[in-house]
Amino acid sequence: MNDRRVLFGWAALIVLATALVGCDFFVDENTTVPFPVYVANAGASSISAYKLDPDSGLLTALSGSPFTSGTGPTALGTNSTGVFLYASELGSAGTNGGVAGWVVNSDATLTAMSGSPFLAASSFGSIAVDPQARFVYAGDATAAEIQGFTITSGTGVLAAMGSTVGTTGTPSRMAEDPTGKFLYVAEGSSGVDAFTIASGGALSNVQNIPLAEANGVAVNAKYVYVADGATGVNAYSINTTTGVLTAIGSAVPAGTAPSNVAISPNGKYVYVTNSGSNDVSAYTVDSGTGALTEVSGSPFGAGTGPQAVTVDPTSRYVYVVNKTAGSVSIFSIDTATAGKLVSAGTISTGSSPNDVAIAP
Repeated sequence: MNDRRVLFGWAALIVLATALVGCDFFVDENTTVPFPVYVANAGASSISAYKLDPDSGLLTALSGSPFTSGTGPTALGTNSTGVFLYASELGSAGTNGGVAGWVVNSDATLTAMSGSPFLAASSFGSIAVDPQARFVYAGDATAAEIQGFTITSGTGVLAAMGSTVGTTGTPSRMAEDPTGKFLYVAEGSSGVDAFTIASGGALSNVQNIPLAEANGVAVNAKYVYVADGATGVNAYSINTTTGVLTAIGSAVPAGTAPSNVAISPNGKYVYVTNSGSNDVSAYTVDSGTGALTEVSGSPFGAGTGPQAVTVDPTSRYVYVVNKTAGSVSIFSIDTATAGKLVSAGTISTGSSPNDVAIAP
């Protein structure tokens, strides 16, 4: 009889544990609002925050949005767990620039970090956040250099590294690989710089690739894609030991004035905003070589002045920031037709939105 009671007791505990797994007791950081979307409104000096509907991809503004930023937020970055959000800021007349930082609350609202913005007298136009939340790199908007920061564990507060690191040209966009070993910087007419990242965050320039107008850059574990305003999209494979890039064929044509690029998290698709033709070019990725093939029907119409683009973590939706129109174009990815974009609507943002980021 006692044995039967013990068995029933264990069974009850198993049932209870199974039920609790689905409850909020076991919810990780930021899962009460899956994949919140943030938009940097450069003209309004604010950050718009949205809830993403996983069934439709549509966005709904969060309570308290937009959140006040410094002056002229231009680029956004978040770490791999979505706990911290950072923005590079241009500032005005040498003040109120720097890097702004927020803690992402469990409801996806933002709380400014103590001391934010960091290095407020500086003017930064691009940013990259280390996936492991160790470092932040900000590209100077007026000079050929990068400022590094270390991230304080727990708070996200930034501490500037001792000196800046020189680049070949003025950084326009930056991206760090998922392993945290390499940093790639698009620098307009100066092409693309490749850096290795030391354990303490120091950068070492290992390569410069000349390009006519390197406007945007995206990276995953194997490949780097660069939006070149003059030639289209350039593809490169990564030497995972050195970080050096090797070209994958010739540039693939895009629309007019390609400005930015995003890789779907599943690695199957690449999307490029064309600010001159107000549309988005879509490509499939050869998983073995990294080569791009334009999707049937591409490019797909967006709003006026599409600037930035991102793909949600499930690789189902694409979000395009239209700087001139002050809006975000929302698309679903039609996997049945290999990456074709289907319009799902548009939502207004603040003035002159310049970048978009999704917290994992």
